[in-house]
Amino acid sequence: MTTGSFNCPCCGYRGLAQPPYRGPVGVSAARGLKPPYEQYFGDPSYEVCACCGFEFGNDDNPGTGAPASFEDYFRAWVRSGCEWFDPAMKPEGWQLGAQLESAGLTA
Repeated sequence: MTTGSFNCPCCGYRGLAQPPYRGPVGVSAARGLKPPYEQYFGDPSYEVCACCGFEFGNDDNPGTGAPASFEDYFRAWVRSGCEWFDPAMKPEGWQLGAQLESAGLTA
């Protein structure tokens, strides 16, 4: 079940209900930038990606923990087995490879 049509710049999941930041952010465009990402893309949505669990505006900002870059968070998610943060939102027939390829990412 997909709820939205916006991509997660961390894992490439196309199911965010709203843009992760006020300004446009592409998955590949965000690679290599240092957090916090609001300095590049505007105010965060604070939405949590149902796939990888990245919370825009929280996980990339100091406060509740050390800020994580999209790359670092993604690598940790892959190392932990790519478990869905919200398994109820996992689309039927979901394939990690297809999601990553669509987003221009590699595991």
